[in-house]
Amino acid sequence: MDSNQRIFLLVDDDSDDRELFLEAVESLDPPVQCLVAIDGQDALDLLASLNDEDLPEVIFLDVNMPVMNGWDCLKTIKQQEKYKHIPVIMCSTSSHQREIDTAIDLGALCFCVKPEKFTTLKQIVEIVNKHLGDNLQEELQKSKTVSFKC
Repeated sequence: MDSNQRIFLLVDDDSDDRELFLEAVESLDPPVQCLVAIDGQDALDLLASLNDEDLPEVIFLDVNMPVMNGWDCLKTIKQQEKYKHIPVIMCSTSSHQREIDTAIDLGALCFCVKPEKFTTLKQIVEIVNKHLGDNLQEELQKSKTVSFKC
């Protein structure tokens, strides 16, 4: 992998959501590599297979998935020394306060309701790419394009 290129990890079981996310990421400049997993266990297996320099810089993690849901995956990521530093943005179609609170309590950087418009999704990945490692949480909260709970 190109060590100068940012790496995102998307964990989502919905093929349409994955396709749209990848399309949004492809529009980023500079380019970003996007790894994909279809459930929490697949994500953990993928992370375990990577060298330290190839770990993602951010994880977009869906809540509701088969095999291993986002909550269990997030718990495992945040318990492991090798991965706990990676910011995780939990994503769901739900906007229930209980889920938002759970995400933050388990160590997610933010909770995001999946956007209905592709342009909004593009804006999300642009904000993350631009501000990753530099006040990302603040920039997401300030975003006028989508409601983030951090």
